[in-house]
Amino acid sequence: MQNTILRSWRALYRPGLEVLEAQRVAHGWRVKSTLVQAGDDAFSVRYDWLLTPDWRSIHLRLTVFGAHDTTVFIERSGDHSWRVDGNERSDLDGCEEIDISATPFCNTLALRQMGEATQRSFTMLYVPLPSLELRPFTQSYKSLEPRQWRYSSSGANGEFQARLTVDEEYLVLRYEGLFEAVPSTRVLAS
Repeated sequence: MQNTILRSWRALYRPGLEVLEAQRVAHGWRVKSTLVQAGDDAFSVRYDWLLTPDWRSIHLRLTVFGAHDTTVFIERSGDHSWRVDGNERSDLDGCEEIDISATPFCNTLALRQMGEATQRSFTMLYVPLPSLELRPFTQSYKSLEPRQWRYSSSGANGEFQARLTVDEEYLVLRYEGLFEAVPSTRVLAS
C-alpha cells in the first residue's frame, strides 16, 4: 500500500468535482478533500478525516460553504457510538461508519470492512449535504465479480441501486450514474 493516494472524481448527475488526498500518518490515515457541486443549490465542502490503519473513522471535520457556512465535528466515542460537536448523540448509536452524501469515498470505508464477506449491510451515520442533518442510514453491498459491487439502499426517496467498480485500494473508479474517477488521477509511490 502506498503512503499517499491522490484521487479526483467528477459528478455525473450534476456539475461537480472532488479532489482527495489520503496520506499515511503515524496513527493511520489522514484524508483531506475538497468538493464542489454547481447548479441551482451550489455548495462546496472541505473535509479532514482521521482514520485508523484499517480505515475506520476516528474523527471527521467537515465544513460546508454555501448560503450559510457550517462546520460539524464528528468523532467516534465507542465502537458504534458518536459525538457531534462534543455532544454524545444516542440517536446515532449503532452506526458503524460515516457516509457523506456527495462523495464516493465513503464506499471505500464500508468495502474495507467487508473482509471475506460477499454481501453485507451496514448502518451508517449519514451526512446529507448541504443540510448536515445527521441520521442513521442502512446500505448494503454485494460482490458481483472481482472489484465490482452492487450498492443498495432504501430511504425517504425510495429504493436505490448502483454498480460500483473499485481499484485495489477499494477506491471507487466508477459509481454507476453518479461519479467516475478522473483519468489523470495517480497513486504516488512509497
